[in-house]
Amino acid sequence: MLRSHQKMSEADIEQMNEMRKRDIPISRIDDFLPSLVEGYENVPYITRDMHNVNAKQRRERGLDVDLCLRYLCECKANDPVFSYKKVIDIFGDVIVFDAMYKKNIYLSPLVVFFSVNHHNQTVVLTATLVADEKDETYVWLLQ
Repeated sequence: MLRSHQKMSEADIEQMNEMRKRDIPISRIDDFLPSLVEGYENVPYITRDMHNVNAKQRRERGLDVDLCLRYLCECKANDPVFSYKKVIDIFGDVIVFDAMYKKNIYLSPLVVFFSVNHHNQTVVLTATLVADEKDETYVWLLQ
């Protein structure tokens, strides 16, 4: 079949979506679908087509950040006490705060602040062992 004639049907897309909802990777779906139509030669599309459909659906849903912000707006609308702050710089970097609970030899929480820069590289901003997990300690860390 010519490449220009290859296309996933709506039924195939729906089946792929159901399998993706169950965290089945596209490579496994690609291995499974030929068994339904008695061989690879009877599948009217290639693995790349499944990846393309999946990517298109993700673009249509929006970015993870957009989904998160929409969710936070809904929470704010439903609960007037709820608050959040949106901070975005020119690169859209994210700073992650991770307190690994007593997973080190000192049995103290290790708090790591790290980010992913505009080159998609992880950057450790700071890391510290804290003696306790009181609110004041975390306030001090964030200042």
